[in-house]
Amino acid sequence: FPVTIAKGTQTVIGAGWDNGVAFSGDQKKLIGLTLALRRRQPLVVLDEPSANVSKETARKVLEEVCRLARNEHRTVLIVTHNIENLSYVDRVIAVRDAKIVQDDTPEVLYKKEGDYRKGLMTHVEQALKLIGYSLVPDKGDGSPLSIKPLEDK
Repeated sequence: FPVTIAKGTQTVIGAGWDNGVAFSGDQKKLIGLTLALRRRQPLVVLDEPSANVSKETARKVLEEVCRLARNEHRTVLIVTHNIENLSYVDRVIAVRDAKIVQDDTPEVLYKKEGDYRKGLMTHVEQALKLIGYSLVPDKGDGSPLSIKPLEDK
């Protein structure tokens, strides 16, 4: 994520300082992530990596972190409430009341009843509602759910 800064590592960060440079939330998150990744630690912990950044920045950050993790054999632990972040992971551990309630791949957990599937379905239902559709239970045609337009009220 190239960010051009005129004075490079000598740049004073923060608009409150003499000649300080102000950064957006996205830029601050990228700078913090870059500094963390430069340390080359075997474990990278990202706490809510998509919070307070644009969807595009979140996507780029997660893709780059996952690429580095694969190429450099690092483990990335993503702590998140955002179901969209789970598309980047190999394993999901759902925790409730400080206890692990589910632990498996996203594909396996999607097929099981539980917190992961409930969260995913809530996300899908919200997205569908935004475009005027809803999920309806199986009507005996073999599919578990169907999508239909919302009824006008």
